[in-house]
Amino acid sequence: MPVLPAHHSNHSKILTRRHVHACVHPTRTRVCVCVNSLSPRRSSSSSSSSEEEEEEHVDDSVSLAQYDSTSPLTRFVVSALTTAIGGDAHGDEVGLAQKEDDLRPPVSPQDVRNAIERDFCEGNYLWTGDISMDVYDKGCVFTDPTLSFTGTAAFQRNLERLEPWIEKLVVDPRSELRGPVVLDDSQAFCEARWQMIGELRLPWRPVVNVKGRTRYTLDTSKGGRIVRYDENWELKASEALMQLVTPTTKASV
Repeated sequence: MPVLPAHHSNHSKILTRRHVHACVHPTRTRVCVCVNSLSPRRSSSSSSSSEEEEEEHVDDSVSLAQYDSTSPLTRFVVSALTTAIGGDAHGDEVGLAQKEDDLRPPVSPQDVRNAIERDFCEGNYLWTGDISMDVYDKGCVFTDPTLSFTGTAAFQRNLERLEPWIEKLVVDPRSELRGPVVLDDSQAFCEARWQMIGELRLPWRPVVNVKGRTRYTLDTSKGGRIVRYDENWELKASEALMQLVTPTTKASV
């Protein structure tokens, strides 16, 4: 989800604030770039070093913006904006929806990983919200540095409210994986590193440019599906919000 949370899909949508949590119909967006994750492997010894040069170095020292580290004021502003457009900043009691999950066949950790990668590389989901709902528990908790809410139904509602605004405001949205989606050895979670960029159709032409990391927590008692979606950004939430009012410069892209 960087600043106004949102996601969209013909059959599923999710609030992905990313920031402008923006939603654009999949047919109107650019397919994301997957770094190394789906590209053929070269077999020579020199190819190994070339791939290492292509894949972005993981800097674990980068301080990540998380929900708990975001100021109450910033969270209030995003929550108020979400509510103002008719969205849901808090989510649902899951109830009956959870019973529907009990009827769905379980999914394997590899299925979940592949679905996440497909959502990035075919759905451009950071902008479109086009996610594979079959690998998400209906009571999944979605959290980014500005919002935290419960339920895929709330995710869909937020996207439905945001979609018209995103389609009008976001120009040339694009996203990319900064390496393959990683399934932990314990198979308890997957992690993805990504970057999303998009220009807003406003007089000062602001650019949303956010790098982040998302952890998808799996639960075998919930059919192996994703029960937590935790998105962190490599910049403060307040800095992401400021991108909305900052005129375009060469440094913005």
